[in-house]
Amino acid sequence: MLSPALQVDGVSKTYRDNVRALMSVDLSLGCGVFGLLGPNGAGKTTLLRLLATLIEPTSGRIALDGLDSKRDRARYRSSLGYLPQRFGLHSRLTAHEHVLYFASLKGITGAPARADAERLIEEVGLSSVAGRQVGGLSGGMKQRIGIAGALLGSPRLIVVDEPTAGLDPEERIRFRNLLEQVSRDAVVILSTHIVQDVDLGCSRVAVIAGGRILHDSSPDELAAVARNKVWTLETQPECLEQLKHTHAITSVQSQPSGAVRARLVGREAVAGAVPADAQVEDGYVELLRPGGLS
Repeated sequence: MLSPALQVDGVSKTYRDNVRALMSVDLSLGCGVFGLLGPNGAGKTTLLRLLATLIEPTSGRIALDGLDSKRDRARYRSSLGYLPQRFGLHSRLTAHEHVLYFASLKGITGAPARADAERLIEEVGLSSVAGRQVGGLSGGMKQRIGIAGALLGSPRLIVVDEPTAGLDPEERIRFRNLLEQVSRDAVVILSTHIVQDVDLGCSRVAVIAGGRILHDSSPDELAAVARNKVWTLETQPECLEQLKHTHAITSVQSQPSGAVRARLVGREAVAGAVPADAQVEDGYVELLRPGGLS
C-alpha cells in the first residue's frame, strides 16, 4: 500500500459577516500522528471540519492521495475516519450495535462489517461490555465507541477532535498506542488540549492561532522554542500577580511553608529563579505569549 499523502494548499475559510477563521494554511503530511494545538477560537475546529468535508474552503485545495475533497468528495470520504468532539449515541443500542451502525453509514455491511466491528471493539477495550446498552456505559466507554467508529474500514485519513476527553490515564495510553499503530498506514490528525498526548504520541505538531499556522515541527523542536526561558521560583502567593506581567505561569504548587513553587516562562530570570528544562508545553506557551518570540 502506498503511503498516504495529505495536501492542504493555501486553504482559507471566511464565514458570514466576513469572519476569517483560517488564512492561507499549508500542510503536507504523510503517515504518522500529527498533533494540532491552539487556544479556543484559533481555527482548529474549522480546519478539522474542512478536512472532514463538513464545510468547504473559501479558497485553496485539500487532497488525499490526489483525491480532491470537493471534486472527488465521495471517494475522499471513503478514505476518511472522523471523530468529532461531540457525537450522539442511542441509549438503547448496545456498543456492538453502534459500531455496526457506524459501519453501515460508511457502506460497510455483511461479514466485513462484523469482522471489522469485532476487531475494533477488542482493540479499544470494549469486549466485556459490547452487549450492554450504551445508556448504562461510562463517558469513557462511550468515547471508545466513537473511536472504534472512526477507525472502521481502515481509513487513509483519520481526523480526531479531543479524542481522550473523558478517558482515564490507562485509557489514554491505550488510545495513544492504537493511534500509533494505525498511523503506520494512515495520516492521523489529533486535535487536543492535552499537551502530554502530543508530547508522547505525535511525531509532528503544529500550533495554530488566529487562523494561521504559527509553528510546525517535531515535539522536541517545539519544546526548544522555550529553551533558556523556563524557570522555577519559590515565592509568596501574593507575588504571583506581579509576575504575570512579565512571565507566563504554567504551574503553581503550594509548599508546606505557605510559599508556592511556580514554573515560569519568559525571557528574563527573576531574583531567586532557577533554570529548568524546556518541555513541549513551555514551547507552546512561549509561542502564544504576547511578545514571546520577540
